[in-house]
Amino acid sequence: MLTLKIAFRNIFRNTRRSITTLSTIAIGATAVLVFGAYITDIQYGVQTGAVQGTGHLQVFRNGYFHYGTAAPADWGIDRYQDVSRLIREDPELKQLTAVVTPIQSLSGIAGNFENNTSKPFFGTGFVPSDRDRMKQWNEYGTGSQGLTNSGLSRLVVSNATVLASAFCRY
Repeated sequence: MLTLKIAFRNIFRNTRRSITTLSTIAIGATAVLVFGAYITDIQYGVQTGAVQGTGHLQVFRNGYFHYGTAAPADWGIDRYQDVSRLIREDPELKQLTAVVTPIQSLSGIAGNFENNTSKPFFGTGFVPSDRDRMKQWNEYGTGSQGLTNSGLSRLVVSNATVLASAFCRY
């Protein structure tokens, strides 16, 4: 008990040193908390992006990774509705899946040979209503905006891609 009394009195002996020490501890604790929050935010953002963008489970046709990237439409899954039904009705996966939907990803080079221009592109085809349901997995507050089913043949292209490829004349 005597040691605590001496330690407590010592705090007020050199107040400048005590304030500096407490300030250093407070700044260090704040820095650790802010950095931890930053790392957590990045981790949650990556998780949310993965779930909203492509989902957790992806099914590809055998050989797709060897040959399908050059012609993704030729390597799509025939009768994908049957595969979706099998996933929905599987006893283990049924409890773990909220949305089962087809997604088609493609990439390539779009060219306008009259103007001697080309531009690489990346595209994703999806069912808008299913994609909106995927975007509802949103524990961290980012809003979801997307296409609607009324325009299933719609395409969203960035202005930069259009201008760089000279597909349109403004």
